[in-house]
Amino acid sequence: MSAAKPPIRVLVVDDYPDSAESVAGWLALDGFETQVAHDGESALIQASLWHPQVCIVDLGMPKLDGFGLAQRLREESWADGTVLIAHTGYTASEVRHRALQAGFDHYLTKPAEPQEFLRVIENRARA
Repeated sequence: MSAAKPPIRVLVVDDYPDSAESVAGWLALDGFETQVAHDGESALIQASLWHPQVCIVDLGMPKLDGFGLAQRLREESWADGTVLIAHTGYTASEVRHRALQAGFDHYLTKPAEPQEFLRVIENRARA
């Protein structure tokens, strides 16, 4: 009998509480372990303590924006292999390019459907 895999840890970071809680709620219903942060600075602290395998991050936030958070996470040795997903209302191609340069693996435009998150997470984090 093989041991069940522990749930994938997902940190959802968004300064709009309803958005963060909605995404975290969808993922929790699908068996993911979730935590929420509402700014980049607190997300960085939570991530360093919890070591999420996936971070879903809004780009426009106070204190430390999503671009800066991604760059800081990519500097952490524990975050090697962590999947970073930008979840933003910004649609301009130059913003997408900047996000990918900052270290994001994926870029989803708000409001992304739950299936989009699941597809990205399951393709990357279960590998």
